[in-house]
Amino acid sequence: MDGLRAMVPTRVFHPNLAGPRAVGLRHASLDTLAWRLTLLGLALHLMLSAHALIHFGWPYEAPLLGPFPFKIHPGTYVICLALLCVLCSRGNPMGAAWQAAVAHPLPAFHLAVMVSCLAWVIWRHGTSGAAYLVDTHWLPALMALLLMHFDDRRRAFLLKVLAVFISGNALLALTEYAASQRLIPLAMEGQFSGVSTEDLFRSSAFLGHPLVNSKLTGLLLPMALLLPMHAAWRWLHVGVLVLALLAFGGRAGLAFCAVVYGTWFLLHLAHEAVRGRWSYLQLTGGSVLLLLAAASMVGVVVVTGVGERIFTTLYLDNSASVRLRVWEAYHHVSTEDLWLGLSAREIDKVALRLGLDPKYEAIENGWIVLSLQFGLVFFCLWLLGFASLLLWLFRQAPALAAAGVLVYLLNASTTNAFASKTITQGVLVTYVVAAAAQRRQQMRQTAARVRQSSTAQGSAASGRKPAFT
Repeated sequence: MDGLRAMVPTRVFHPNLAGPRAVGLRHASLDTLAWRLTLLGLALHLMLSAHALIHFGWPYEAPLLGPFPFKIHPGTYVICLALLCVLCSRGNPMGAAWQAAVAHPLPAFHLAVMVSCLAWVIWRHGTSGAAYLVDTHWLPALMALLLMHFDDRRRAFLLKVLAVFISGNALLALTEYAASQRLIPLAMEGQFSGVSTEDLFRSSAFLGHPLVNSKLTGLLLPMALLLPMHAAWRWLHVGVLVLALLAFGGRAGLAFCAVVYGTWFLLHLAHEAVRGRWSYLQLTGGSVLLLLAAASMVGVVVVTGVGERIFTTLYLDNSASVRLRVWEAYHHVSTEDLWLGLSAREIDKVALRLGLDPKYEAIENGWIVLSLQFGLVFFCLWLLGFASLLLWLFRQAPALAAAGVLVYLLNASTTNAFASKTITQGVLVTYVVAAAAQRRQQMRQTAARVRQSSTAQGSAASGRKPAFT
């Protein structure tokens, strides 16, 4: 009888795979391999920026060099292999993929839409200027469907991985700023090849471009508050990331972080105060500590000069004026092209008609570029797919992580992040899934402590001798 039981495949229940149906884990070794490949793929995405790949000889962003497969990040290939392994570990990979799609229809719909958009662009314009769709828009759904096959313990571990990485990235950014020297120079490819230089230095750290760093740092800024650690370490972590935001020189990112996270903090404080969670002494002492922390940050900025680009360009400079001028792009597009889309070269010609300098300027608005490249028909379809992913993220994100998603959306909308190669959306999905898993783990631990306390009190009460009346 025991031998027959050993032949039955292990049934593992994953909380985010919908319904009471468990997913049968038939090959544990493949599942373990998939987890290790997930960690490897995430590490490659975080450590190998586009500029690092160019320096290592991978023609990732070289428009005239290398075939289509080399325009996709190596980490994305590893993530796809991890997804294949995790599906094969369930026995029939096609059946497991269908079960995952049925359990999570929103990210599955998102992936189907993004595949359709890539097919449309390639069919109409060819592969030139289309590879970014894989890393930017396929990766989030691939990460979502992959991570849903792991348990909460593994998913929550990814939150710690992200916390360690963003701390190291922030410290590297501050070191670069102090030395006025980048670890990896910002390489420019194409017609104007060379190394990018700026009048006001901005750190680039591991993620490459300062604005990419700004987006991810803004997204992960409060993540230490989601982790079980001492309060002093939490706020130290937040402080280091704020200084890193200044070193990256992202004005919009810093402003969005201040508004969104400040609003969340005030609402949370008011909610806790109404519930009576804070005494008058705690509120007063906390306010004093916040003022001292703010004064310390201001002192660091004044002494070190970090954030000089932000504070010396608090006006409508050329970079900001270009972002306003690009809205005139639709005046230079025919009706047919407006509905069916333009090629990447034709979009560059539109930028020239707008008077943009091709060496330093571009249409820095992802929404506009996508609408021009897809055409209005497929752009509306893309909006539906993107909205489905956002709905899925907001449904499971803790309040603080949801605020981070909002910061990311606002920040990305000020650049061409949605229409260029970036792995930030994949990290966004990883962060939300990991934060949700961490919250569920904490809720289970709290419930277990309450049950244990109730059991202990009940045992003590049953052991007492009845009182004489």
